[in-house]
Amino acid sequence: MKARHFLYTVVAFFITNLNAQQTMWTRAGSTAYNSYTASAKTNLPGKWVLSKIDLSQLGNTLRAAPLERSTGGFTRGIHFSMPLPDETIFHTAVMESPIWEHRYAQQFSQIKTYNLSDPITQSCRGRITLTPEGISGILFTDRGMFTYSR
Repeated sequence: MKARHFLYTVVAFFITNLNAQQTMWTRAGSTAYNSYTASAKTNLPGKWVLSKIDLSQLGNTLRAAPLERSTGGFTRGIHFSMPLPDETIFHTAVMESPIWEHRYAQQFSQIKTYNLSDPITQSCRGRITLTPEGISGILFTDRGMFTYSR
C-alpha cells in the first residue's frame, strides 16, 4: 500500500511539473507578432515562433536544477520543456552548468548557464543562459537547430 501511495505521489509531482512548465511558455498574441515583425523585417529566420515566457516561473524552475558535476560524470537533470517553431514541445533534462571563474560567478551571480541534455542518451542538446533581462540559448534536435533569445 505504501509503495502505491509513493508511486501516486511521484506521478502527481511529475504531472504538476509538466503542467506548470507548459504555462511558463505561451504563444504571443497578434499585437506582439505585428510589432515584432515590423521591427525585425529582414532578420527573421524562415521558420520562427514568438512566445512569451514567465521569467519568474522560469527562474523558479531552473533554481531546482542540480549542479552539473565538475568531474565529467553525468548529472541527471530535472525535466524541462521548450517550445519549437512547429508548435511542438521539446522535452529535455536541464542542469546548472557554470562557466564563470569563481570570483566572477560571485560578482555576476544573477547570470546562470544551464546544460540541456537528452535524458535517455545523456548527450548534450544545447545550452541556455538566464539573466535578469531574459533567456538566450541554443538547442540541437533531430529537427534542426533552434535559438532562443529575449
